[in-house]
Amino acid sequence: MRKIYYLLILSAFVLLPVWNLFPNATEENHKPDSARDSLKISTSAQIDSMFSGFVYGEMPGYQTAIIKDGEIVYSRTFGYANLDEGISITKGTIFHVASVSKEFTAFAVWLLAQQGKLNIDDDIRKYLDYLPDFGKKITIRQLINHTSGLRDQWELLQMSGVRLDDVITQQHIIKLLSRQRELNFEPGAEFLYSNSGYTLLAEIVSKVSGQDFTEFTKENIFIPLGMKNTNFHRDHEEIVKNRALSYYKDEKNEWKYAVLSYANVGATSLHTTAEDLCLWINNFFTGKAGGKENINGMYERGILNSGDTVDYAFGLSAGKYKGHKLIQHSGADAGFRTQVAWFPDDNIGIVVLGNMDGMTPFTIYTNIADLLLSGSEDTKPVEKKEIIPYNMSEPKLKTFEGVYYSVSGTIVELKTADGKLSANFGESISYELTPLSENKFHFKTAGIDFEFEVNNSAVKGFSYSRGKQRKSFKKIESVNFSDFDLKQYAGRYYSEELGAFYDISATADGLNAMHIRNDDVQLKPVGKDLFSGKEWWLSVMEFYRDGNDKVAGFRITGSRARGLKFERVK
Repeated sequence: MRKIYYLLILSAFVLLPVWNLFPNATEENHKPDSARDSLKISTSAQIDSMFSGFVYGEMPGYQTAIIKDGEIVYSRTFGYANLDEGISITKGTIFHVASVSKEFTAFAVWLLAQQGKLNIDDDIRKYLDYLPDFGKKITIRQLINHTSGLRDQWELLQMSGVRLDDVITQQHIIKLLSRQRELNFEPGAEFLYSNSGYTLLAEIVSKVSGQDFTEFTKENIFIPLGMKNTNFHRDHEEIVKNRALSYYKDEKNEWKYAVLSYANVGATSLHTTAEDLCLWINNFFTGKAGGKENINGMYERGILNSGDTVDYAFGLSAGKYKGHKLIQHSGADAGFRTQVAWFPDDNIGIVVLGNMDGMTPFTIYTNIADLLLSGSEDTKPVEKKEIIPYNMSEPKLKTFEGVYYSVSGTIVELKTADGKLSANFGESISYELTPLSENKFHFKTAGIDFEFEVNNSAVKGFSYSRGKQRKSFKKIESVNFSDFDLKQYAGRYYSEELGAFYDISATADGLNAMHIRNDDVQLKPVGKDLFSGKEWWLSVMEFYRDGNDKVAGFRITGSRARGLKFERVK
């Protein structure tokens, strides 16, 4: 269940429509409004049809709105806000929109910068002196662009034994971040999404403005834009009228309430409606809040130390969709699923809000975009790389076999069979690698080349480039684990950064990691001192040794928090 609180929608699935299945939803929610729903009747009908035929009966649903040339031209609701009471979603239903909150947090910082009250390139410790000195300056800009290197707060919390359906306060996160002594990487070296940065940005806004973050955003963004149903909520006990609840389906295919008790702001916790978010989108065309002359600065992408540009700007992802300039952000907390997107050159914006885990706002908004955008295909021909296989003997192929590990927490195993080398990333499916030369292979599925490092005929590792970032893997020394070998890792370990203990015990086929508040994590041996786990917050556990070759501790790595150190308790 807990995984649903973290995974962001990266959906590539075909949308299963949901419209005709809400027979007791009010007619007011669905009938065209001639003053507002000015899309062609045929286009509206096509969009409506995207929501037809899901599962007949009461279920969560969607709130969807489209803005074009400054006017809301489509606004519909589908499904239920509250299954207990059978309350339908209406245009006034309030949704928690998760990471779409980051757009407003970045905008609040941008406003203060325009007013000359802070500099985007200031050291964050100028405002947050409780944060440790990591030996490298971290700037406000790096927090905004997710290039700070700060470990992600949700993974740190889960590692420390805090469940994501617990009450998590702003102060709780700040205390945890202030205990950190290491970063994922040198500030500016990489892009890695970090919710921690946006919680700290909210704190900077409060420090600089002298106002609580919730009040600052209300006075400077929501009121000026007429967003009457929008606020940040940092009090989990606060009553929010007309609020949608969130849901998921369990292994029995039964509806369950997805608990969300967040009491923190900046990275999340914005509550709003689809129509209010249309007003927000329109501000990027009018500049009503912040001024039209400078607002395009929000589209400025982050730049790494290498000079490469990342796709993330000021709380916004900037890119293209079928040749059209696209600005967008998604969100996922508990069962809430959110997508806000607009096409600046076409003056079109699309908002999709859902309240069930597994729904796919990404697919919905791209399907709507296909209906609305003219010339929706990028006519630039795609250059295909010609792959010329290199003739490599099977004995040579076998020299590349083994387990490889990246500091980012990825483990890949290379195996040969039937004269072919394949890569396995912990899944049941293997991916064939095509040899291009003595030390280079092409990974067709990912469209990348593996380049191996070979020293005195021994393979040391490999690296590959995807986009503008390069990832390196080192080869792990193989070992045959016996029961005695596994017992050497057993013991109690403590992390000063997390204030947490783990008890490690040997099992028949690996290790068991036990925390008093988390479910036990089963760890599979993959190499000397290296074990893999299947939790989003614990994918790798790597042990280290003292000068006497005795196990002295371990480091755990998740997808966005790397190398948390635990020392063995004597």
